[in-house]
Amino acid sequence: MIFLMEGDLEEKIAEPKPSEAKVSLFLSIILVLLLIAFIVLSGLILYRYYAQVQPKSPLQYEMERWQATVRSRPRDATAHLNLAWIYQQMNKLKDAEKEYNIALEIDSGLIEAHYQLGIIYLREKKYMQAVDKFEQIVERNPDHALSWYQLGLIRAQQKNYKEAIICFNNVLRIEPTWANVHRELGKAYEKLGEDEKAIEEYKTTLQFLPTDKEAKEGLKRLEAK
Repeated sequence: MIFLMEGDLEEKIAEPKPSEAKVSLFLSIILVLLLIAFIVLSGLILYRYYAQVQPKSPLQYEMERWQATVRSRPRDATAHLNLAWIYQQMNKLKDAEKEYNIALEIDSGLIEAHYQLGIIYLREKKYMQAVDKFEQIVERNPDHALSWYQLGLIRAQQKNYKEAIICFNNVLRIEPTWANVHRELGKAYEKLGEDEKAIEEYKTTLQFLPTDKEAKEGLKRLEAK
């Protein structure tokens, strides 16, 4: 006959059976998986809920309005133009480019569509295409100051300062008080070594815009020579 001490008996009783341990582990894994699934599902439900109840921005409302207009009036160049502008403000540049081009297919004389395409090309660093658009505009409308200004900036960036000066002077012919143009003109003259003209343009810039930092620095730099 085998006798067990009281402590040994308690240990024998406390030990779980192997099959029970496996079942317990399996149930624990199932519970963890169910908990994860519940969390994920709850997150998806909350995301969809807030996506639906979150108020739309004014641009989104305008986008939907002009999208509906374009669908109902596909040959309306102005509708395509307005939708393109909204896309552009939302940084949907490919969509904007597409709509501007559709507008121009309907009405090739839309100066604003040509100009905004030029701006998009600049943002995409397609400089030759941008130049082409701005030049088309000034050929049609020699008093389009914004296009002359963009051409001047591009020419200056290309270090073609003589062409830049021609462009900036065309802007000032139309908008003589435009401070930024006087500053850019001063920078172009300075690059060509025409210091007196540069100083004059920097001074004129500060008359119209006394806080212009670049004009102040340029003037200080040239007067110190």
